[in-house]
Amino acid sequence: MTASDDRVDAVVEAFIDHLEGLGEAPALDDLDVEERARAEALIGSLEAGRGIDPYASRPSLEQLLAGTPLETALEAHDVDPRDDLLHRIRDRLTLYAPFHVDIWPDNAAAAIGIGSDFVALVSAQRLRIQIRSDVEPSRLASLDPAAVAGPLYGAFPDTAGVIVVHPGDELSSIAVDPFDTEPYIETPAGTVARPVMHRPIMPLEDTVRAYLDEIAPALDTTVDLAAMRADDVDPAAVARDAARRAVEHIVQDGRRAKIDAKRATWSDIGEPEIDAIGELVLDAITGLDHATLESRVDALAGAT
Repeated sequence: MTASDDRVDAVVEAFIDHLEGLGEAPALDDLDVEERARAEALIGSLEAGRGIDPYASRPSLEQLLAGTPLETALEAHDVDPRDDLLHRIRDRLTLYAPFHVDIWPDNAAAAIGIGSDFVALVSAQRLRIQIRSDVEPSRLASLDPAAVAGPLYGAFPDTAGVIVVHPGDELSSIAVDPFDTEPYIETPAGTVARPVMHRPIMPLEDTVRAYLDEIAPALDTTVDLAAMRADDVDPAAVARDAARRAVEHIVQDGRRAKIDAKRATWSDIGEPEIDAIGELVLDAITGLDHATLESRVDALAGAT
């Protein structure tokens, strides 16, 4: 670093102290013409940046170009209408799975000429969204699923579902799964039928919710046993309720029986049997050893 640089740096540092209220504005009398020009440029930059709010929102590109020769440059480019649609779809999908949604233009499909406008990652499932403005919302279910989604499933096997969307206010839509694109066998005739849509037309968020509940249902039935108190459940009541329901089924079967002896004996089962079976179930719940439990079952069977 040269002596000239040192002098300019010293002036700039003094000016920064001045801005922070730690001293007077530095004099530029000791600088030559070149140094003074450099110092004034740097001081001007510091003054310009002094009032900038670091938490202010980022200015738009139009604001940055205002008053420059490039002010009209943006007018030469049309705004992609898909941008607004992408934001609308993202907003709707976020209603279904907040914090777990990402969506972007499907450039991979566009590159090979396959109809898919967006890719959406929702709850770890990759969905492809096809926009169909050429079809009325009520006619989405009449589309041929093989033509709509077949090429997408063939080219992109990681696709979990294809959602066909009409870009209207409601974003009416219908889901197409891989099996919808194949012919199927009609029952009871057993004839082969062409692929058809079989899901209802619904708003986008409802279509996605129903489809993901179908292909990836939440099966977590874990109960927080630690949070349950021992007095919250009465094992005897649980056991007797289970015995009562079992006996009721037997009695109902007995009443429908065609054999007289079966109808008489099964229909006659009642409270004594419920009590005995309930005690047996309670013993099983409370951990009675297997050998004793088996002997009690045999004794109960012999008594009846």
